Amino acid sequence: MKKVILRTILGIAVLHIVLIAILAFAFAYPTPTKALREYGDPNAPYISGLANHTPFWFFSKENCQQSIVISHGRSRHKAYMSPLIDVIWERTDLCIMAIDFPSHGERGYGKTTIGPRESEGVLDALEWLKNNQHNNVFLFGVSMGGSATLYALSERQSSEQVIRGVVIDGTYAKLNMIIENVQHKNNIPQYIVALTRALVEWWVGYDIGETAPDTVVSSITSPLLVLHGDKDPLAPPISAQRIAASASDSLAFWYDGFHDDPSNEVLQNIVVSFIQIVQNGREDWQQSLMERHSKEYRAIFE
Repeated sequence: MKKVILRTILGIAVLHIVLIAILAFAFAYPTPTKALREYGDPNAPYISGLANHTPFWFFSKENCQQSIVISHGRSRHKAYMSPLIDVIWERTDLCIMAIDFPSHGERGYGKTTIGPRESEGVLDALEWLKNNQHNNVFLFGVSMGGSATLYALSERQSSEQVIRGVVIDGTYAKLNMIIENVQHKNNIPQYIVALTRALVEWWVGYDIGETAPDTVVSSITSPLLVLHGDKDPLAPPISAQRIAASASDSLAFWYDGFHDDPSNEVLQNIVVSFIQIVQNGREDWQQSLMERHSKEYRAIFE
């Protein structure tokens, strides 16, 4: 009888260890089925290059005066952003630079911090653009790419480049919010979450609790449009309000959509409108954008 009890206890312990290891891997590494998938190239013509350690595609237009850096989300890569790239190419006069973050796309597969360390990719892109006389830049980042964009802007040193405007989509205000959301939806016990979290922090080497884009956004003075799909199942949509509230020139805008979908036509139209309005020098860009897209706006409350 004692042996049966001991085997049962041991079996339960092993199952818990396996579960924690699986959850830790899922949080520490990009999802393989998404990260290693081929998405196809955009229709727009481009050249490939390397900005320091960051692989990129550059879509050049003759005499373009402004550019945009497009940053993908976790478990994706630059090719996934092709639907948005093609729309911006067709409907604006911007040159476009799409990048791959560490552990994604051409940079191979590995651990990720879901934003803070990935900011090096955005900084590499800005440095390459500056060295190639592209000193008026827009930035777009989705999910992890939005977090990396905000962290990069809080770290950048250059005063030569003008950041004309920033758009982020589906970005968490605090990484803890995603953990709490997943825990709640899947009824995961708190001790499993705590042990998984500790393993991830040791494994990857960063503090999840300190990963909070809403704490670094106050240094951004450029127009900041914080988009979020109102049906986002991963990053709570209220994140947009919390990020926007910490910036000096911002707007939180919720639209009919889910998480990390560059093919969403509402998202595409809003991004293009933002670029056009800011390019036209509208100081009341928030009002102009709301007037143009009032029908697409979805109210979200705390």
